[in-house]
Amino acid sequence: MCRAMSASEGHVSAPLIPAGAIFPIIWVFLAIIALTLALERSRLKKYLPGPVTVIIIPCALANLGVIPSSAPEYDAIYQFSVPVGVALLLLRADIGEIVRRSGSMLGLFFVGLLASYIGIGIAFMTVDVGVHGADVAAVLVAYLTGSTVNVVATAQAVQMDPTFLTAAIAGCAFVLPAYLGAATYLMRSEALGRFLRAAPGSSLAAAAPSVAEAEPVEEQAPPRPPMGMLIALLYGIGIFVAVDWVMRALGLGHLTILAITVVAIAVPNLFKGIRRLVSGDRELGLVLMFLFVSAIAAQIDVFSMGEQALQVALFATLALVIHLVVLLIGGRILRADPHQLFLASLCGVGGPPSAAAVAAAQGREDLVMPSILCGLAGIMLGNFAAIACFHLLS
Repeated sequence: MCRAMSASEGHVSAPLIPAGAIFPIIWVFLAIIALTLALERSRLKKYLPGPVTVIIIPCALANLGVIPSSAPEYDAIYQFSVPVGVALLLLRADIGEIVRRSGSMLGLFFVGLLASYIGIGIAFMTVDVGVHGADVAAVLVAYLTGSTVNVVATAQAVQMDPTFLTAAIAGCAFVLPAYLGAATYLMRSEALGRFLRAAPGSSLAAAAPSVAEAEPVEEQAPPRPPMGMLIALLYGIGIFVAVDWVMRALGLGHLTILAITVVAIAVPNLFKGIRRLVSGDRELGLVLMFLFVSAIAAQIDVFSMGEQALQVALFATLALVIHLVVLLIGGRILRADPHQLFLASLCGVGGPPSAAAVAAAQGREDLVMPSILCGLAGIMLGNFAAIACFHLLS
């Protein structure tokens, strides 16, 4: 998928683990992912978020000559992990549930998306990032619409340079958490509530479904591992193989990831019973996405990444400032509760986990499920929006 560009090639003639040693390479990546998931459960999560950890370690190992900076195994990982991961991660995205239970937050979520796209457009015309302008815009659209999942899928679809992709993720890793902190503070502000003409928490009286009502009960317990996980893998790989074959036969192989996204949304929404047959699908999908990021990180050029990361951070900062301004204007027009307005914004900027966590921390249990559902809507839309943005601007 991507051309290897590691500076370590000029300093280390032969890595400790050579190219072609597929099992040692996969073992190293899986060990890094296991460490990443362990850190995600610890207090270090705020300092070392998953996507950052899974970039730093493979990058360091490659530049120190432990693992290769270029290997055919990386191409195999690209071709397999992203499409199968997307299919698994979208398995539980229920369109009907999103429309029914997200309430007024869904409309505010789309206001937030509009604010993001306006911000990205202005940043694209203002900040000079050289030949990578379309790449930066696509990464930001993916991030501010969905999550890291969409960034990974977009990078795979447009064959983004691995060094630049890593720089983009690193630049965003500094800016996006800062926005999350600012949004958490602003949503409690009485002064901002006066500007929006709605006090923080004013929507509580007309709250969406109760917590008990918001937690769907499975009609049937999922099968125990390993059967449920095996069915999940069969499902994900089956969609990948079938869609990839059809798209190649049509001469549209470059659009495979978009076709997989469509099928991965349509199948579980048309045949809902399939969700009761699988288990561990989200976890497997996450591992596959981290596997892709690990392979990308192993190819980066650390000597050229710093300046690019700074440019991306500047681009993202301007885009988010414009996003905030447009969001507040829209919120004032709609008299939106600051809680709902900023949670809807975080559904795009931070994704479902961040938005749901902030909702719970604010004591708005009634907005936890709408936050998750709006975030899932963003993940469903993210691939289409980001890839369209790339082709529009490139």
